[in-house]
Amino acid sequence: MMCSYKYLSIVVYILVHSNMVFFNYLENHPIDTGKKLNSKHKLFLVMSIVAFAQLAVSQLTVDLNTPVDGGNVSDTSVTFNCTAYSPGPGLENVTLYFSTIGAGITQTAYFQDDRDGYTGTRDATIKEGDPDNNYETEAPLYVDGSTPSGYENWALMKFDISSIPSYATVTGVNLSVYIVDQGDAYAFYQVKRDWVESEVTYNEYSSGNSWETAGAKGANDIGSTVLARLPGTGYSGNQTIQFNPDGIALVQDWVDGTTSNYGFIIVNVSMTGGTDIASSEGDTERHPVLAVTYQYGISWHANETKSASGAEDNLLFTKTLTDNVGYEWNCLAVDTPNAQNFSISNYTFSLNTSFIPGYPNSPQLIYPPDGSFLSTTDVLLNVTVDEPEAGGLDVTFYGRNVSENFTMIALPDTQNYVEYEANAPIFTNQTQWIAQHYSDMNIKMVLHEGDVGDHWNSDTEYVRANTSLSVLDNHDIPYSVVPGNHDHEGDTDSSTAYYNTYFPVSRYEGESWWGGNYSGNDNNYQLMTINGMDFIFLSLDVCPSDDEIRWANETFEAYPDRRGILTTHAYLDSSGGRTPHYCSNTQYIWDDLIRHHDNLQIVLCGHVHSEKRRTDDNLAGNPVHQMLADYQDLSNGGNGYLRILTFSPADDTIYVKTYSPYLEQYDTDSESEFTLAYTMSNGYADLGGIVGVESGSHANITWSEPWEDTTYQWFVSVVDDESKMTNSTVWSFNIDNLICTGRDYTGTGNWDVTSDNSCLDTDISVQGLLNVNNSLLSVNGLTISLNNPMLRLNGGQISLADSVLAFP
Repeated sequence: MMCSYKYLSIVVYILVHSNMVFFNYLENHPIDTGKKLNSKHKLFLVMSIVAFAQLAVSQLTVDLNTPVDGGNVSDTSVTFNCTAYSPGPGLENVTLYFSTIGAGITQTAYFQDDRDGYTGTRDATIKEGDPDNNYETEAPLYVDGSTPSGYENWALMKFDISSIPSYATVTGVNLSVYIVDQGDAYAFYQVKRDWVESEVTYNEYSSGNSWETAGAKGANDIGSTVLARLPGTGYSGNQTIQFNPDGIALVQDWVDGTTSNYGFIIVNVSMTGGTDIASSEGDTERHPVLAVTYQYGISWHANETKSASGAEDNLLFTKTLTDNVGYEWNCLAVDTPNAQNFSISNYTFSLNTSFIPGYPNSPQLIYPPDGSFLSTTDVLLNVTVDEPEAGGLDVTFYGRNVSENFTMIALPDTQNYVEYEANAPIFTNQTQWIAQHYSDMNIKMVLHEGDVGDHWNSDTEYVRANTSLSVLDNHDIPYSVVPGNHDHEGDTDSSTAYYNTYFPVSRYEGESWWGGNYSGNDNNYQLMTINGMDFIFLSLDVCPSDDEIRWANETFEAYPDRRGILTTHAYLDSSGGRTPHYCSNTQYIWDDLIRHHDNLQIVLCGHVHSEKRRTDDNLAGNPVHQMLADYQDLSNGGNGYLRILTFSPADDTIYVKTYSPYLEQYDTDSESEFTLAYTMSNGYADLGGIVGVESGSHANITWSEPWEDTTYQWFVSVVDDESKMTNSTVWSFNIDNLICTGRDYTGTGNWDVTSDNSCLDTDISVQGLLNVNNSLLSVNGLTISLNNPMLRLNGGQISLADSVLAFP
């Protein structure tokens, strides 16, 4: 032992004299209750270190200083401070590691001038009537069409959203504006030019740089895709505009940095009465607010590396992080022998700043859960509201029905399909494709545009047409037909005997959607309710007579609250004029019929071998979209092209595409694929509110509707006693109307719910396994007690509306 101790003492002596820095460290970092180490303690510690030398990789250590473990940080600019110590020749570098706590974190950032110190809003009006002057300092933004003012006014708007992390996934975008004076509808498009707020005019996007086309109308000036819409309402006040999926995708590109953020332009789509929007130059409480909701979750990674030196070095790393998030962090030190080490444990902290003092905090959701499924009962909307100053708050609830998209199909002239035997299968291919996609595309109506056959008295042709259209009959798909000039004997007043033999009124009048007819089936109409919207589809004979125009007027007048869609064979020519051949002049159809009905906003026609469209306002100031489509000049009688009109209530838009099931391809030029503004009354409604809610308490109302099987969205606006407003994020729930046929459960053992529509009519006690198998079990005001307890959701779900799922 003495010999061994002698040799060990020699080793200790060498360590003591060659590592004085290490002893200095020990003296300044006492281990035993803060007391300084005496020489015996030092000797004992060194001996211990030597004894365990074979197990130790390095004595490199790291202290984490700030942010302190478990602490709170109130500034998004966060400074990380750590200290590294090396017993060897010296330090090389230190790397900061951090991550968010958890994944899929949802955050909403609000961008509004004078809110949280934000000053990143840019907005201006460009005026055709004064094309060389800048209007950046005007308080309202003007959006106005050329009729009746004679000049166009468009509004430009941009928000600096660079504070959103580049790794974020954008899930929703809302723009809240104050409408000073609202008239008609307006749409939002991407701006592609780097316009300067203090220099932009109708002619130039910045001083000396002209728009491709004056008024920012060039393809290189603005995008062609609608990002969002606000329909004309005729009233003023706060309005929230929800960006559609294309708008969200653009903001995502801005966040990613794949597309430069030059903001958007607001364009009046009806070209009549203007809209005035409060700008960032007006009253603070009316400044526009862009709310961007996004998800993120930073994984653990090396964020930044800094050089270090000596036996001890203190490092600082400053990072801009996201509010209302928890973070975890550590530092990795590396020394000259390439030893490396983290601190013994990670530190965590919370980043939580607040709005400018006086602004309410964003309301927090209590019920119903976002994205939940509910049955048709009154829905209790419940939130928690608070503000930093703990005062009284006025709370208003807003909601809307987000109806699902639905589709209508237009079948242009089919005469050249049925005339030739080789082409006939192409017509059948069209109707079979419609039947195949009837459900997944939610097809509601098929509209034939006339010239069913090529020769008015050919049994062969009408038999072929009957074969093709019978596919729709066999699948119970509503459709309409109308004669074209080739379905008449020689002129428009002559016989349509063969057409009416194969497509008589009797073929359709038993259908629930059939409305009526005039002059056989030469003129007819259908009545349907789609997603809560009432439609009338009227098919008008080619080159209609005065009597047929009178009948059409009387029919539309009988249904003033239904949305009108008119199909007539010949109406537009290839230039968009109302002078098609055969009829010579169809201006009278517009003058004597279409423009008189404010509910008639869509007109379809064929006849002229071309594509064209135009939009004009009717006498009520509503836009009427008129579309020509006829492909019979193409190979094979038209190559099977048809028109797909997808109605999107969520963004008040009709998406028009031209597709051939025969070729399995789209035609994508600007006359074949485009969008149309079409208001479907899907804006948010004021559901009611509560005045003087105490900060930190609940606010709730009951939302009662004639519920439909669809999605509903809602949000809450909170205003304090200084009129400062904060909106919540937009939440949603789904209504699933169930027909209750009684409970499935009949015994005391297991209960297997396997039907698509299961519900209870009494409280129930399940002794064994409750298995919800690919179904929805609706429980309304009742109790399910699981006594075992066992619950298995095998692709199923349970909707608890004012109910209890008890596990005794």
